[in-house]
Amino acid sequence: MQRLEALAQQSILKHNSEGIPQNQPLVDNTRLGSFWVRAGVSIPAAGISLPHQLGRKPSGFIIVNDQAAGYPYQNGTDLAASTPTVLVVRARWNDTVATILVE
Repeated sequence: MQRLEALAQQSILKHNSEGIPQNQPLVDNTRLGSFWVRAGVSIPAAGISLPHQLGRKPSGFIIVNDQAAGYPYQNGTDLAASTPTVLVVRARWNDTVATILVE
């Protein structure tokens, strides 16, 4: 039984690690594995709706880079406002430029 659990865990880890292909460029508004790329987006402190085509409500996002350490984030309102076609996110400082992988 433990062997089966170990094999199942390895399979899950392999599947999750294949979510971001390492040999593809970060092109805005494109799919990258299980992610949707939003590259070079200017994010205001008041928040912005970023369209995506995941076909489901995003479970989160990864910040690939951001300008001036303005770090994009979501508050409770942003989480509730995100939909299967839109990610709502805001930044600590106005006009933070970031590349985000939406998952």
